[in-house]
Amino acid sequence: MNYSGRIIAVLSDIQFEKELTLNLGGITAKIFHTASPHSEDTVLIYIPEEKILFLGDSTSEDFYNDWYMDKEKLMSLTNLIESIDCKYCILSHAEPLTKSDLLDYLKSILK
Repeated sequence: MNYSGRIIAVLSDIQFEKELTLNLGGITAKIFHTASPHSEDTVLIYIPEEKILFLGDSTSEDFYNDWYMDKEKLMSLTNLIESIDCKYCILSHAEPLTKSDLLDYLKSILK
């Protein structure tokens, strides 16, 4: 492999505005945009059959703006998580958490 040091970005085959539901053969992935303190283009993935919510870095600070934590956006995200029927939450850089453990942690940040 010859690496020239250039990054070539290509458009994805699938694009969506608000949400996208994928049937993965007996299991569904609901993919949707949401507000978060981490970035303006946050996407979450919910697997209803397994009651798992993938959050990526959505609960983290905004590293593009000196690690600023927008508590209003975090509150909005926390409320969204509360409304989703999930048992487990998967963050990018942590072990899986129960929904209640994640909510307890997020609410401690909001105090």
